[in-house]
Amino acid sequence: MTATLCTDEIRPLVEKLVAAYPSNLSEIDPSRLIYIKGKGKRRAASISAIKSPYDLFVNQKFILTVHGPKYDNLSDDKKAIAIFDELIRVKDFESGDLKGYGVVSNYETLVTWGLDWLEAEDADVAPVFKGPKKAL
Repeated sequence: MTATLCTDEIRPLVEKLVAAYPSNLSEIDPSRLIYIKGKGKRRAASISAIKSPYDLFVNQKFILTVHGPKYDNLSDDKKAIAIFDELIRVKDFESGDLKGYGVVSNYETLVTWGLDWLEAEDADVAPVFKGPKKAL
């Protein structure tokens, strides 16, 4: 798998999400993430903890990877939601604990943007700029 750093592209979006959703993303420190662009995943984005012994050599705690072309083909709003969906998996930033995938762990995404946020042709959402849709 070929991967490249994409800090300038992704970090500003993460910073906006953390500022827009402090109650959901209070654990996240955007300066302590490594931002990578890779290929080959079914998901548009993924997050993984930096584990021992590598955590001894870097100040960062997680690697946030966006997977093109799936990520590249999303609208800006859907890119933000895909990243939000990964960031809410962080259970404890300092220990590197993550919640699993599933309905329960991604409750915030589902309630905020609905079940079909990724597949919807014309989702009327702007998670950073306009705010989430109202829950029913």
